[in-house]
Amino acid sequence: MDKNQKHSLLSQLAQTQGEVAQKALEKEADKIAEALQEETNYNTIEQQIELLGAFAYRVFAKAFAIAQSLLERISHITLTHD
Repeated sequence: MDKNQKHSLLSQLAQTQGEVAQKALEKEADKIAEALQEETNYNTIEQQIELLGAFAYRVFAKAFAIAQSLLERISHITLTHD
């Protein structure tokens, strides 16, 4: 699945009510958090932030923590580019 398809899917899932959708969004947020803790490639970091932006309002506390963690980490790493 390419990044545009995934973004679209996550946007649609964010509009879906229910526990199953919520758990899926939380799981995806966890994957993004993990990627942002390990990744140094600028483009990949940008893509992960865009994906999180598609549904952050549904997992706002987790999204805020992810953003805060990334901001703290970003000043201590060397970004790479493709």
